[in-house]
Amino acid sequence: MTKKTNPIWTKKKIEEAVENLYEMYSKAIDKDPQIGLSMVLHEFCITQVTVLQLQEAFMENHKVSSGAFRNSHEAVQLYAQVDAAVKTQGFSFSERLEKLEK
Repeated sequence: MTKKTNPIWTKKKIEEAVENLYEMYSKAIDKDPQIGLSMVLHEFCITQVTVLQLQEAFMENHKVSSGAFRNSHEAVQLYAQVDAAVKTQGFSFSERLEKLEK
């Protein structure tokens, strides 16, 4: 199991990254609007595709987690059934032994 760590993208780090990106794109747009907007559009496309990739990963992770939960739940149910059967058989065996002893 992995050790829990603090998040990398803290509020402060996000704000710093946003400010840096804003300054970079703002300067590029001021210098040459067509190139600057092209850079922003390119970044937007990368962001959209990354979001789709993350959605796919989250959905797959959900399927795996749900499957693990179902398997665990079924295992608990089967254990309860086996436990009940063993107790019932043990009780019956004990009663038969008592009858034989009499």
